[in-house]
Amino acid sequence: AATGERQARRADQDARWMWAQVRDRLEAAFRAHPEVKARVADLERQVRAGRLPASLAADRLLAAFGVED
Repeated sequence: AATGERQARRADQDARWMWAQVRDRLEAAFRAHPEVKARVADLERQVRAGRLPASLAADRLLAAFGVED
């Protein structure tokens, strides 16, 4: 039983590690994308100043990356 529990924990850790790798690489690709890089500073500044909702800024950045709702 203990071995089975360890294997299950290890499998969960492996799955979490897989998704962490996906998130890290997606974020790196996102931040490196030329259209995102061109817009991110201004959008973040607007969000911090309270002039633009974070959700709208995120939508604009994702659209720049090619992800549409």
